[in-house]
Amino acid sequence: MSSASLRLKRAETVLQSRTHGLLLVLEQCVDSHNHQAVIRTAEALGIQTIYVIDANDQQVKNRHKVGSKKVSKNCHTWLSISHFATITECIAALRRDGRQIWATDLSQEAVALTEDNRSKLAIPPQGVAIVIGRETDGVSEEMLHEADYRIYFPTVGFSESLNLSVATALVCQRLIDWFPQLRGDLSTEAKDELRREWFPQLSSDAEAWIAQPDAIGVLPDVRRETTRTATGQNPWVSKKIRRRELDLEQVQSRQKSSKVLDETA
Repeated sequence: MSSASLRLKRAETVLQSRTHGLLLVLEQCVDSHNHQAVIRTAEALGIQTIYVIDANDQQVKNRHKVGSKKVSKNCHTWLSISHFATITECIAALRRDGRQIWATDLSQEAVALTEDNRSKLAIPPQGVAIVIGRETDGVSEEMLHEADYRIYFPTVGFSESLNLSVATALVCQRLIDWFPQLRGDLSTEAKDELRREWFPQLSSDAEAWIAQPDAIGVLPDVRRETTRTATGQNPWVSKKIRRRELDLEQVQSRQKSSKVLDETA
């Protein structure tokens, strides 16, 4: 068998850092762009499992439905996402999992994620669920009532609240930093299951690699090479963004100046 492709090595590297201990609950988010941005943020941080409590008909806002997949960059493909029609159903599933519920909240009852409070929190064996609420009124009263802890990321500016994806990133990254054992805590069975889901999308020899994952190898860094094109462009930047940039007067002026310098050299 030949050596594994870069795509497979990257997938295996990502898999080794996935976390089971930290699950994200997105509660009735009504803005599709925010919804997708939170999911993309969670995936980038290595969170594998997301529970989505769907917004009801009165809460749904259709304004951002078009193009929402572009925000998430199709990261759904690599995640384990479960949907729930009601908050009650989601809470029941979390309790069956044995997880604690840590709800984000700005009330005075919430524990600030500061170094002074670090000893007050501990990740139980079955893990925790971090609940992110709606844009308008945060986590629901029903979920707050069931929460084992209420937590918040403290700010020191005039802004009292943050965008959902920003808040998700700050809270989850702080907890991962505090509890590094979360990183890469998937069981062998869970990793094998994800390989069976992921590898057929990445290789025609998926079955062989699934049977011998140790032969794949991992990368020291999941970032892609940023080798520039002959014109100095980053090949990973989308064509749409490139076209938009080329319409900017400053960019056109810079290109003209560069051309003049080349001609006089």
